Amino acid sequence: MEENSLDAEVSIYPSPNNGQFKLDFKNAKSDNYTVKITDVSGFEVENSAIHVNDSASMQFNLNVAAGFYFVTIINGTSSLTQKIIVK
Repeated sequence: MEENSLDAEVSIYPSPNNGQFKLDFKNAKSDNYTVKITDVSGFEVENSAIHVNDSASMQFNLNVAAGFYFVTIINGTSSLTQKIIVK
């Protein structure tokens, strides 16, 4: 499940991880972004905001059970969803 309509390069690493991972933006439109992390049932485990001006990084330290999670990055009407694995 990967939908990309953002005008940005986004990297999420490492995956799999233990709940600690980094999100990097590159070549992004200067704007405010919302990062939502949900489990497979749709339960939201994290909701953060970041202002990006071309590039930015966010560090996450989630205390969640092992499994699949979806990281959705939203900017106005554009979005990107990527899957991560927590061991």
